[in-house]
Amino acid sequence: MQVTLAVLADYAATTDQGKLVIAGVFETINAPALPATHPMMALVLRIAADPGESANHRLTLRLVDPDGVEVIPALDGEISFGEIHPQEGGRAQVILNMPGVLFTKAGAHSLEVLIDGRLEHSIELFVRLVPLVDNGFSGHQLH
Repeated sequence: MQVTLAVLADYAATTDQGKLVIAGVFETINAPALPATHPMMALVLRIAADPGESANHRLTLRLVDPDGVEVIPALDGEISFGEIHPQEGGRAQVILNMPGVLFTKAGAHSLEVLIDGRLEHSIELFVRLVPLVDNGFSGHQLH
């Protein structure tokens, strides 16, 4: 089992042909003050199963702050690879839209990907306090 792609983005979807469409990949949220609500972020995962592995696995996603405290409750579900090819294995794609996530602390956050209870991948997300600068634009949160 291997996570072959893991990103946070402003938007993600799949086409009718199963292709991933990802826009606005980021790893930093700049906030003028805390707490700060991030309007929308999408977690995009592509996971590969090895030949001989079972087709169904438990997937848990945890977003934790710098102190290891959950920012949102852990999300549990099942991921299915369908048929596992004897030589090629299987592939699965996951898109999780997370609207309105509230961040209360600055620093390095972690989005943990657990498969069958094992930590398989982690994405760092930095929340930085950056004062607003009047540049003629308003209402935009920078990534």
